[in-house]
Amino acid sequence: AWLDLPLRLQAAGYTALAMDLPVGAALTDFEAMIRALSETGTVDPGRIAVVGAESGADLALTGCANNLLCDAAALFSPVQQAAVRAATFGFNPRPLFLSAGSGDASASVVESIRAVATGTVVLETVSGSRRGAALIGVQPDLVDRLIAFLDDQLPPIQ
Repeated sequence: AWLDLPLRLQAAGYTALAMDLPVGAALTDFEAMIRALSETGTVDPGRIAVVGAESGADLALTGCANNLLCDAAALFSPVQQAAVRAATFGFNPRPLFLSAGSGDASASVVESIRAVATGTVVLETVSGSRRGAALIGVQPDLVDRLIAFLDDQLPPIQ
C-alpha cells in the first residue's frame, strides 16, 4: 500500500520498518513494536518517527502520545477524530506531518488535530477523496515533502 515509501526513506538515510498491524490492534502491539525497533542497535532512539495511515495513523498518534520514543509522527488520513484529537495533547509539542484528501472525511480530522497541536505541524492536503497510503499514488511528491519534514524535525545524527 505504501508503494516505494520504505525504499525512498531508506535512500534518504532512514531505517524503515513496515508493520502490518491488524485493524483494532492494541496499544500493547504498538508499544512492543516501537520498543523492539529502538533496541535493535541500528536505530538511533533519539530519531524515531512513526508513520501511519487511516486506523494505523490513529494508532500511531495514540501510541506516540504515551511513548517518548516517538520524536515525530506522520499521519495519513486519520479516522477517529475524538481519539486522535485527545492523543494530540499527550503528543504535544512534538512535530506532526498531516495529510488528507480534500474530499475525504479525514480532512476534518486533520484540521481538528492541527487546531490543538502546539509543535511544528506540516499539513499536506491532496486533491480528491483518496485516503491513507493511496495519497502517495495521487501525489508522488508527498514522499519528498515527508522526507523534508523528517530532515527538518529530527535532530541530526551525532
